[in-house]
Amino acid sequence: MTYAIKRCEYYMQLEDDVEAAPAYARVIFNYLALNSGTEWLFMSFSSMGFIGRLFRSSNLKYMTYAIALYYRFKPVDWILEDILRSRYCSLDKNMRECAKEISAHRISSGTSQFQHVGKISSLRGKIQKIHDGNFNKGLAQGKRGNPSADVTTSMAAARKRQDPENAYNNNMAMWLINPQIGDYISIAFHSIMNITGVMFLSGVPPAPEDKFGPETIVSAYNGTSTEISLGQFSENGDFLFHSTGIIVKELRIKVTANITHWVTVDHIVVHAVPIVESSSRNITILG
Repeated sequence: MTYAIKRCEYYMQLEDDVEAAPAYARVIFNYLALNSGTEWLFMSFSSMGFIGRLFRSSNLKYMTYAIALYYRFKPVDWILEDILRSRYCSLDKNMRECAKEISAHRISSGTSQFQHVGKISSLRGKIQKIHDGNFNKGLAQGKRGNPSADVTTSMAAARKRQDPENAYNNNMAMWLINPQIGDYISIAFHSIMNITGVMFLSGVPPAPEDKFGPETIVSAYNGTSTEISLGQFSENGDFLFHSTGIIVKELRIKVTANITHWVTVDHIVVHAVPIVESSSRNITILG
């Protein structure tokens, strides 16, 4: 870690006994792009220990100091939790404020991009049998933290629970059966939102070859019938949108050509805050 401080822009902690998910690098680079303007401390791409933690190199010196002080007493992933609390949770903040600050500086991909396959611990005489049972299944624990919304679709899910509504709210992939022209997914927010970022990544586990492409577009509606085009999925199956802020009541994914295979979509992230009267002057209305 110390070696990397002046040699890279980002540093990721990996080990020689891990298995990587298909398209893991694509997932990581998209999270970096989506969060390029935010002050996160680290990103987590695995559910296990210190594996898959990504840092800006500008933060590494601070991290190495803390690790050097406490590694004898606790695992490094526990030390990271101490660092988060020390840096973003002052004693005059209540628990809710602390949790909000910590969540803003710790970004998780939800589904793991790395699986631990080794069993020998760095601690003498200890066998480490940690294993992510949901790896490459498009499933993970936890909520996404997206704005509350009603999510509907014209498409059937290939598996129970892996439907658009569950995938929007929880850390799991949606798996859709043979999308056809005219099919859609609607995300209708409970409040009009100021949206600054949107990400949908298709062609990920449990079916890395099942992806949307440029035939699938993403549009927004600001409470009127006016359709605002936000773009389309890439050939790789990615959709990424950035803005200084647009007024949106509904997001809609629309299929404009028949697709001959099923489609998986994961890493469904919407960066937004509810509209307030005083902020409307600083928001762009597209259309």
